[in-house]
Amino acid sequence: MHSEPVSGRFIAGAALREAWARLIGARRTYLYMAATAGIVAWLIGGLLLGWALPAAEPPTVTLPDGQVAPLSPGSNTVVDLPGGSSWFIFPAATAYPWVQRIVSAAISALFAGAFAAYALRRASGLPVRYAMLLDYVRFFRKFLVLALLALGAAMVLAALGPMVTLLGTLVGTVAFTFADLFVVDRDAGVFEALQGSLNIVRDNLVQTALILLTAALLGALLSVPLLVASEFLPSVLAVVVAPAIWLASTLVSAFISVALACAFRDAVGIQTAGEAHR
Repeated sequence: MHSEPVSGRFIAGAALREAWARLIGARRTYLYMAATAGIVAWLIGGLLLGWALPAAEPPTVTLPDGQVAPLSPGSNTVVDLPGGSSWFIFPAATAYPWVQRIVSAAISALFAGAFAAYALRRASGLPVRYAMLLDYVRFFRKFLVLALLALGAAMVLAALGPMVTLLGTLVGTVAFTFADLFVVDRDAGVFEALQGSLNIVRDNLVQTALILLTAALLGALLSVPLLVASEFLPSVLAVVVAPAIWLASTLVSAFISVALACAFRDAVGIQTAGEAHR
């Protein structure tokens, strides 16, 4: 189904207030979906590519006595899943970072349709189910193209300098906030979804920024106890704190995603919520 939406207005505060109520009775489903997405990411990245790709040479530093020493033993590569959680899917940096980026984009694209459908369905008052993870894989190709476009844009911005990268990332994040929802709700093409998101944001720039700012502030607040735990608590206690932070951050992601879907509904209306027939 394709249509050119006429964008209306939405109020960020109203969307945020409604979102938490819309999650009642559906939070556990979101947590199960996010946990499964993370496990799949770990299996693909950690067990498959972690063995198949050679490890990258660690960065080095020259000591005052002239000796060259490794800067660190290695680092994990993080992928942000649509479920709102960051998962360490590669045990260490590999010699082919571009492969890691593409695989990370593919893993995110695999589940993006399910999480967008979850938000749309809750904003419409429809039930959600764990099996949505498989039901909405049919949108994988479109989400992969979106992810690869974002990856290409990030590489171009990185070549232009850190300030341009920061500004471009912020602009892109805001401008294309609703693209995923257009793909699932309207079965829109990639560029149609991008244009639809631009239309909504053009007419609701401040309100969109307020929802995204709320997400950023909540994320920052959740990062504080994790940093404190890693710095000052014994390792055993820090391990206990980490799952609690994951739980809270995942619920925040669910909250923000449903708020954006409520805003989308108020601006252009929800037509299918990803269902073939409704």
